[in-house]
Amino acid sequence: MWGGFDGYGVALTDEDEAAVEEKLALQSIPGMAEPIREGMATPVEECSEEPGWPGGQEPGAGITT
Repeated sequence: MWGGFDGYGVALTDEDEAAVEEKLALQSIPGMAEPIREGMATPVEECSEEPGWPGGQEPGAGITT
């Protein structure tokens, strides 16, 4: 349940609450919100099937365990 300063609350499913928390977390990263908005507005026909990672490297490239 999410509550406001006015005493009202909103009941959410666990799944919806997780989605809200994920959105807030992503928007808290500087420079992250605008590319997400742009991606959501891009028609699927204009999307690439390859991820095109920034910097040309996949996440985790060069990390050794």
